[in-house]
Amino acid sequence: VMEVDKKFARFDFSFRVEDHTFKATTKPIEIQLDNTVVVRGELNFSDMVKFDDVKKMLSAKLGNNKADIAVEGQDNARVFQFAVSGINRTGESQQLIITVDGSSVKMDRSETLSVNIPAKDKFQLFEYEVVSSPEYGLRLTFSDLVSESQDLKGLITLNNVSNYTVQVQANQVMIYFTRAASMTELRFTIDQGLKNQMGDVFGETKDLTVALEMLKPQVEILTTGAVMPNSGSLVLPFRAVALHAVDLKII
Repeated sequence: VMEVDKKFARFDFSFRVEDHTFKATTKPIEIQLDNTVVVRGELNFSDMVKFDDVKKMLSAKLGNNKADIAVEGQDNARVFQFAVSGINRTGESQQLIITVDGSSVKMDRSETLSVNIPAKDKFQLFEYEVVSSPEYGLRLTFSDLVSESQDLKGLITLNNVSNYTVQVQANQVMIYFTRAASMTELRFTIDQGLKNQMGDVFGETKDLTVALEMLKPQVEILTTGAVMPNSGSLVLPFRAVALHAVDLKII
């Protein structure tokens, strides 16, 4: 051991160890062509865990009946996907309960996720939320497959946005738009004439409002890896939010 001056003989320092934990989330329900429901979700861990241990963590019940839950992922990974498929809809709404028990991965915690399964023969708006990936927009999730043969212009309207694109994806409708930095809320209308795949109409006109979080100034590079020039020129795709200008420095 090296000798040092007495005033350096004691050195106090502190450090923090990352908590060994996980987070479970579910995605919007998916309605299939046979009118059954699929519920998908994701498990994120702070450390790498074994696939077989993750499978032991998950269980699901629909009412009083056990539901099969499938898990996808690689061994020694941090992110895993799970799904409950083939859920039959009934005349009344049901609750799917997904339990996540951390004991198999030596975590003293558990989570319970509750997912509402809509009743059949009731075409309604199930949930809505603003999303930022892969593009900024509004996602509407309905209880039935939305008809793709109808012109959605005038049936789903953003009231305070002039330019937007509407796409039907099974029982979801995605509305993509460019948000102004000063925009604090999004107002939209769903017309009563909107139809599901069976031709049933929505039945009532809904005017809804979503509060938007203030955008923080940021720059995002829209590519990964090395950026190589091509034929003496270089295109660097990026996205800027709430900025007047972006300065680029090449080292």
